[in-house]
Amino acid sequence: MNSRQLNALLILLEDPDQKIHHEVMHALKNLSFSDIEELEQIILQDTVSPQSVIEIQRIIHQLRVEETVEQLTNWKEGSSKSLLEAIFNISKVQYPELDLSFLKEEIEKIKRHIWLEINPKQTSFEIIQRFNSIFFHAFQFKRVPAEQIGPFAYFIPSILELREGESIGLGILYSIVAHELNIPIYGVRFPFNRFLLGYLDENNSLNGSTPSRSHGVLFYISMRENGRIMTKEHLDNYLKQVNQPGHPSFFEPASNTDIVKEYLVHIIRSCKSHLGYQKKASDYEKILTCLT
Repeated sequence: MNSRQLNALLILLEDPDQKIHHEVMHALKNLSFSDIEELEQIILQDTVSPQSVIEIQRIIHQLRVEETVEQLTNWKEGSSKSLLEAIFNISKVQYPELDLSFLKEEIEKIKRHIWLEINPKQTSFEIIQRFNSIFFHAFQFKRVPAEQIGPFAYFIPSILELREGESIGLGILYSIVAHELNIPIYGVRFPFNRFLLGYLDENNSLNGSTPSRSHGVLFYISMRENGRIMTKEHLDNYLKQVNQPGHPSFFEPASNTDIVKEYLVHIIRSCKSHLGYQKKASDYEKILTCLT
């Protein structure tokens, strides 16, 4: 729909006849993603009533959600499975003006500092110790206190700005930076909402262990404890303490698709538990559906 057609449609939105109003709203809801920018420009021109502006903004939001569904569907069916790309598309629902180049620049700043501190002669443990020193101390990222956890504790733009977030948000940011540095770190969906990162044993350091013991992971990294390095034995002992039977999936690196699904589940749960955000939960539920 071109600008002239869209303007004519929005003029009809002001018609007092409810039948016409209903037909116009129906037409607006069937606009394409490419019409979003045009709608935003019309709102800025102040040519429609405040009530119509509210309705148009609601339609713009719905279009953005549908656009995210389409983008993540393509992402799921594609081959690259870039975690940054998926997180960027999800973030745009809450931050419509977010630019991918901004996220890349912020991640590049962290990457550059860590890159200066590591070298091929260091062991995997030494690399993560230096990584943690930069990430948690130099950049001062930290886990938000439990009593202050809200939906924004999961969004990467907010975490980058405030330097704090929930474990899975921090873990995703940490793993994206690691990926940029070619460090083999992947998300692990441990139970009880304890999102961990696993350092893959790419050099076969665990050649004395059976696959069922190592799960291809050299060690684990806890976002709850500022990057504390943990072994499988640590995790086994924790499961015994809470009487939880172990399962191989608790220790294995998860796919980026599964990580994004877990991320959305956390956001939905947080939105539902906070007044003022409960309506947003349905947006993320719709997005999650395209990944299942």
